[in-house]
Amino acid sequence: MDVASWAGGLPTLFAVFLFSCGPAHKKPVAGGIDMNPEMQSQLIGHWIHSHEEDSSNQLVFRHPDHAFPPSRGRAEYRLDSGGMLLNTRPGPTDRRESAEGSWSLEEDATLLLQPAGQSPQRFRVVSIEPDKLVLSPR
Repeated sequence: MDVASWAGGLPTLFAVFLFSCGPAHKKPVAGGIDMNPEMQSQLIGHWIHSHEEDSSNQLVFRHPDHAFPPSRGRAEYRLDSGGMLLNTRPGPTDRRESAEGSWSLEEDATLLLQPAGQSPQRFRVVSIEPDKLVLSPR
């Protein structure tokens, strides 16, 4: 085989390489977006905003069994394994208001919360531990 005939096959070889690296070899997806199953399972549960622990660009959430100091109200998120969301927050008269909705974990660790009747909220998952979730608004 001479160099000219070998080089003529390069475009075909390149095309085969590109198609073999395509979507068929990606991680499982939900809603067309790559998911991190381990992080997704760690997010499932009841998370309450611990605003005393917030920093200028990060929000801290804890489970209900955490020893929270007294507060007039706290935002809460219940994330179910099926993507269901229950968002509870203080209302205008300090009464708790709840809204159902959905949640998903997008690629690059972006948590998307979509309470019904409210604007979608996007957060970057900074860290997650069994008793502490740290988010950064996007």
